[in-house]
Amino acid sequence: MLGGEQKARNGAFLLDLFWPTICCGCQQPGMWLCNNCQQQLVANWHWRRLVMESESGPVDILYCADYRQLLLNKLLKLTKYQRLTGPGKILALSFANFIKQTIAQQFWFRESIITAIPLSRQRFNWRGFNQAELLAETIAQISGQSLINKWQRRNRLSQTYLSRTERLINLRQTFSWSQQLKGQDFLIIDDVVTTGTTLIQAANCLRKSGAGQVRGLVLAH
Repeated sequence: MLGGEQKARNGAFLLDLFWPTICCGCQQPGMWLCNNCQQQLVANWHWRRLVMESESGPVDILYCADYRQLLLNKLLKLTKYQRLTGPGKILALSFANFIKQTIAQQFWFRESIITAIPLSRQRFNWRGFNQAELLAETIAQISGQSLINKWQRRNRLSQTYLSRTERLINLRQTFSWSQQLKGQDFLIIDDVVTTGTTLIQAANCLRKSGAGQVRGLVLAH
């Protein structure tokens, strides 16, 4: 019998195979985003900064897009809720290319290890993939950075409908890192930051494991 992860991957593959592929912007068949709509997607991207307080100190989070932007929001929903990897790969490639054209040569970026926010086992088994890992893998490939995911994540309630305080309580002790670090700097990749609680808890975990500077690098807020 197939395990839960393999079933989920097979399910995601079948969704990609049979879901009608049309441009999210102009409805042109045969692609998730045509060239013209691709230009619209990234037209207003620019780096913005959030500083979130945590028990281990401030966490800098950089993001480049507004998740309410129509094309971006459609691609995110197809990826996260319809479980389609095609739109997720478009977002990953767009994000990675934007990074390459803007911050990839800066010292802090080049000296950092890339990692992705881990997905709960339950959510991974349902979706078949981790959208943050799609982003991180593409960024690492295009930028030539090291990618390390040594996360372990305990199952908790979904964060979707919880308040910021409830999220902090729910996520406490959720993440662990399976090796001791020696002062390496990290960039934590995620697709969307809302309250920032998930990323803050991940940053706390890395710092407690011996990481140096930890930043968040997120597609949208």
